[in-house]
Amino acid sequence: MNLNELSNKELLFVYFTNKSLYDLYETVLADKKYESVVDMFDMGSIIIKNTLFDEEITEIQNSDHYRTVVNLHEKLEPIASIIGEVDSKLYDQIQEIVDYRYRF
Repeated sequence: MNLNELSNKELLFVYFTNKSLYDLYETVLADKKYESVVDMFDMGSIIIKNTLFDEEITEIQNSDHYRTVVNLHEKLEPIASIIGEVDSKLYDQIQEIVDYRYRF
C-alpha cells in the first residue's frame, strides 16, 4: 500500500517516530513531572527532576506541538496496525530501528 507516495516502511517509520513523542508526552502528563539530564563532562551527569503544575499541563495540552503529535498518532495508529497485521516482519523491523534511535 502506498499513501501519497509513502511506502509502508516510511509510514511505519513516521508512526513509530511520532509514537515515541506521543508516549513521552503521555508519561510526562500522567506523572506530572519530567527529568532533565545535564552532562557534567568528566564528572558524570546530573538528573534534575521537575514537577509540573496544573497550569503547565494545560499549557502543554494546548500547544500546537502536542496537538499535532496526538492528531498524527490518532491518524497513523490504525494504518500502522493494518500494516502490522499484513507484514509483521516489517512492522517489527521498523519498530526496532526507531527504538534503537531513541536509546541515546
